[in-house]
Amino acid sequence: MGPPLHKSDWVNGDAKIITKIILKGMEGEIIVSGKKYKPKIPMLAFEAIMTDKQIADVLTYVRNSWGNKSTSVSEKSVQVIRKNLLKVKKRFQQSDFR
Repeated sequence: MGPPLHKSDWVNGDAKIITKIILKGMEGEIIVSGKKYKPKIPMLAFEAIMTDKQIADVLTYVRNSWGNKSTSVSEKSVQVIRKNLLKVKKRFQQSDFR
């Protein structure tokens, strides 16, 4: 099981980071709201199966559900991040962001 989305510092933090994670996936140990998680399987990348609008909509929903209260994510911001990540061929790890 992965880390919780409820009041998560990752979900409520910089929207660019969570967008990158949704696009490219993530693997390895992660600390969420002070607790360490070691997922048994990596988070999949959704860049090939979701549009920019779908990703923006999902992230906006997650960032405003389960006790989260954060800004929305725009389709344009996802589009820009996707373009900037074209050469990235691996999943992210926590150390890429923190």
